[in-house]
Amino acid sequence: MSARALCIAALLCIPQLAAAQDQAPTEATPEAEVAPVPEPPPTAPAEATSVLPPPPASAAEAATPEALEASDEVLAAELSKLGLDAAAEGGAIDTSLKFSGFADFALMGVFGKGGEWRGAYERFPAFSIGNFNLYIDKRLTETLRMFGEVRFTFLPNGTAPPGTAPGEYQRTGAEDYANFKRPVRWAGIYIPRVYLEWTPFRFLGFRGGVILTPYGIWNVDHGSPTIIPVQRPFVVGQGLFPERQTGIEILGQFDVGTHSTIGYHLTLSNGLGDVSEYRDYDSNKAVGGRVYWMFDGLGELRIGVSGFYGRDTTAHEIASFAADGKHVVFTQKVNQQSDVLALAADLQWKYAGFHLQSELLSQQRRYKDSARPGSANPFFGRYLAPADRMNWGLYGLVGYRFDWFGIMPYVLAQCMDAFDPDAGILYLVNSFFVGINIRPIDMLVIKIEYNQSHFPRGFIIGSDTRLGQVQIAWAF
Repeated sequence: MSARALCIAALLCIPQLAAAQDQAPTEATPEAEVAPVPEPPPTAPAEATSVLPPPPASAAEAATPEALEASDEVLAAELSKLGLDAAAEGGAIDTSLKFSGFADFALMGVFGKGGEWRGAYERFPAFSIGNFNLYIDKRLTETLRMFGEVRFTFLPNGTAPPGTAPGEYQRTGAEDYANFKRPVRWAGIYIPRVYLEWTPFRFLGFRGGVILTPYGIWNVDHGSPTIIPVQRPFVVGQGLFPERQTGIEILGQFDVGTHSTIGYHLTLSNGLGDVSEYRDYDSNKAVGGRVYWMFDGLGELRIGVSGFYGRDTTAHEIASFAADGKHVVFTQKVNQQSDVLALAADLQWKYAGFHLQSELLSQQRRYKDSARPGSANPFFGRYLAPADRMNWGLYGLVGYRFDWFGIMPYVLAQCMDAFDPDAGILYLVNSFFVGINIRPIDMLVIKIEYNQSHFPRGFIIGSDTRLGQVQIAWAF
């Protein structure tokens, strides 16, 4: 009998076991006769199984035979609705709901007592929880599964609105009705992805929902224990490609030799915009794709190229009366609109302890003349409107991981020339990072990092900045 059938049988037999206890001698100890429900191993939380818990022993002992029979019928009906009835034995449904995730804890500070970046970034060194992300994985059949990721965050408390100068920050204080109306700071959640995936073949699969844009290396492998530096390179965080999209993805891979594999991704989505997660303000759907080649004949080598084309639109509806004065009509007012073409190439090579990776990203943005956005720059105090231009960035990382405590010293160099539409600032920055990873166990890594950035064209805050960061990241 399968493990699933045993689980179902156990659930259906619980009321009968409780009734049998009512007929047992009074001197017997109920606690000694009821076997405890085993807990999942603490080292493998992802294998925890979601099952209906048995009723408390006290409630079962007080139940009448008629109530127990009715409970059997209700439980059987509920299991049947979930596809877990005994008649489904031998089916492909996996009843386990798997949870896993990652988190990180860091200390960051600006070097230099009189540094111009104090206050603009962080005035004093501070501890913080950067990420607390939960993965939810459920396989419905052998080829159908759902996957979700949720990031819990303290935002927006303590932050200024995007594009504004540092100063007054948002406060999320509220009266807690469950604690005599004492103040409590509420926070939010961010949903990087949640989708349904159907993979009938290795070379052909489908996803529908909120998906991570399949480009480069770090946008998909974004977990804190996975990435080598404390934070992603500037060009990855700049958003030249959208981090996520709501739409459809087609993906697959196939072997082309003993050591070679080719994979692909194709996407169709709402595109860009303030509420692109569930709304499309224009008639053009965004398209994208990625093709990569993997070779395992000399370590692990992966080379890929990616592309994305879509329209970025922000708009709102205006209600007014029609010409007859009896009906209401809605007219769309476009606030800003631009066409975006993003291209990228990436390379990653792992050989023994050696690690090399690099990404080159570019973005061409062309605004519609009638919908070119503008804003009052918080630093210059005058109205600025962005011009059509190309943004680009490049980084390269080299490291070597030793067997002793998984120590990896690494160096990262990067350059980015981009316009920040939120702040209305155009800047060129060169950065140099040096750090060390210590991985005493596979699921935990300690990172110590120093980085220095230089602005060749100058910057209104300062031409150089130096930061130090220490982070502990772990998977669970």
